[in-house]
Amino acid sequence: MCVILKRLSGKSAEQLLEENDIDMTKPPIDIKKLVSSLGISVLKRDFSDIEAQANAPKGSILGATISRGNNLTIFYQSDATYNRMRFTVAHELAHCCLHSKNLEMQHVELRTDDGNDYDEHEREANIFAGSLLIPEKLLDQEYKKFLVPSLSALAELFEVSGTVMAARLDCLNYSYLKDTQIGRGIE
Repeated sequence: MCVILKRLSGKSAEQLLEENDIDMTKPPIDIKKLVSSLGISVLKRDFSDIEAQANAPKGSILGATISRGNNLTIFYQSDATYNRMRFTVAHELAHCCLHSKNLEMQHVELRTDDGNDYDEHEREANIFAGSLLIPEKLLDQEYKKFLVPSLSALAELFEVSGTVMAARLDCLNYSYLKDTQIGRGIE
């Protein structure tokens, strides 16, 4: 097994951040610094050829992790938005920590956007990625600065999508103002 995967196996999001001296005093979390500290390469890739071979819908593959020898590379969709790239890298890193036994030599782990919420590994990786990009202590610190915390403001602060922020806030039972509620009268 790849030495990087061995080091990552069983690590929590908090352990990764602490052990690699990632600043957790202000958002956003520097995911590029983290993967660099871990010795992981991150590259953008057009997955259309793989999608065609797999008979998958265009744009359905969002990321992949490849280990070869002692090298580990995370790929993300070349046309991904900045926030999508950050989440995909965090999600793939989660698989390295949580599911490293599935990432044996020469194995490719694909992340797709097929809406399959029932895959336990994908759900675990999503939760881990949220914890990595939005650590609970840092979220709590920033959340308290708002008179009325709004989803979009928090998402922008942590450089994640509104969907990722909503999932993290819901997971931690934080209340927040949805953007659709802003500017509406008394109900």
